[in-house]
Amino acid sequence: MRKSFISAAVFLPLIAWGAQPVLASPREDVISLIGKATETHDRLRGAEAAAESARNALRISHGGWYPTLSLSANGGRETTNKPAGLPNTDLNAKQLSVRATQLIWDFDATNADIRRAQVSVVRADIAVERTRQELLVEGLSAYATLVRAHRLLVFSRQSEDNIRRQTGLEEVRLQEGYGFSTDVLQAKSQLAGAQARRVAAEEAMQTALSRFQAYFGHVPFQLDGAEVLAMTKAALPLSMDAAVDEARRHNPRLQELALTTAAAQEAVASVRGRTLYPRVEGYVERNIKSDVAGQPGRQDELLFKLQVTFSLNTGLTAINSVRLAEADLRAADANWADQERTVLETVRNSWNRLESARSQVKLLNDQASLAAGFLDVARAERELGSRSLIDILSGETTLINARSDAAAAETELVLAGYRLLAAMGRLTAADIQTKPMPKLAAMGRGLFDGSGKTEPSPPANRDTKRKRGKGDQQ
Repeated sequence: MRKSFISAAVFLPLIAWGAQPVLASPREDVISLIGKATETHDRLRGAEAAAESARNALRISHGGWYPTLSLSANGGRETTNKPAGLPNTDLNAKQLSVRATQLIWDFDATNADIRRAQVSVVRADIAVERTRQELLVEGLSAYATLVRAHRLLVFSRQSEDNIRRQTGLEEVRLQEGYGFSTDVLQAKSQLAGAQARRVAAEEAMQTALSRFQAYFGHVPFQLDGAEVLAMTKAALPLSMDAAVDEARRHNPRLQELALTTAAAQEAVASVRGRTLYPRVEGYVERNIKSDVAGQPGRQDELLFKLQVTFSLNTGLTAINSVRLAEADLRAADANWADQERTVLETVRNSWNRLESARSQVKLLNDQASLAAGFLDVARAERELGSRSLIDILSGETTLINARSDAAAAETELVLAGYRLLAAMGRLTAADIQTKPMPKLAAMGRGLFDGSGKTEPSPPANRDTKRKRGKGDQQ
């Protein structure tokens, strides 16, 4: 019943999509799963939309150097009272005007706007790549966490089943008169602990499944036989200093911050040219007038003019505008310096985590192997009557914990490699590597290896001071 509960919890959301084909497990399908979820993620779509917005802003900024055409037409009744000696007029006046205005110079304000827009386009494209790498890391983490939670749940179920079998054996021995009630109580106590670990593993499985569905959606996915993530084959740096240098050159977050500072510098130049200096323009205007300004008949005008415009707010807001832009520049530069330290700290921590995980994986695998060996020997000695039940139960707990820790460390090692690549700005979907899920090893051999062995005959009671049976018989 307990097994069917978690299986239903995992697969029922996927059965609703049963019309879709079941996802296979080879590396290409895992890459396709993660890559498709990344490329269709709303966050990446938002970044791509922002990049398109920046490209349109660049086109707008280039428009500052193109002529501006304006067309106006008017008509109405015009009455003119002229000086003495001239006849007054009352005419139906009409006028059509066409003007072309060309910027000649604005003291680099428009050029600064164009340079700032160009910087913004590059920054937006880098933001798209940064978002893609961040989403890849999230997808890899969600996938690896789900597979790890599945493995840990299988471990906890296996441990619970083994302890339940051991408890049943102790109850049989007690009923047959050569067991001890204290052994049964110890076994039941250990069984309760194993059940608690299994419930915790089920909760972790549900949490991992929720995260998986939040990232990938309700995609068809088969956990049994799924590929597990393997260490990337991309060249990782040989030292922490090399990783830091690589991040300084290629980390997209640092590149964005550097470009933000460059854009702020261009904003200062733009504000200076637009507020502290005049604007020089030339224009050509053609006017076609009919009965305008008290002059009967049609008039044609063609004007060529050079115009200098300078606006000065008496509150000296021009100075404040320049100071505002300069303050934004200082803020961008300070934020760049602060974030650079944070990014490099992340790189160093990723490197340390990778090195630590490598050592932990080796040690925890050794621990799991030794724990399995101990449990094999302890079960054999238990059948000979030379090993206490508490040794068997403790061995079960030690083994499940060691295997769980080893599986978690292996997952963390793999993720640490991908996180380090992302911190250096070099992670791509092509770097993803997988391997078949390791087959579940038996939790010690003894009676529980499925080999068809029968229970041995009861051992001789070597402890004459302890009571057998239910504790009240000799």
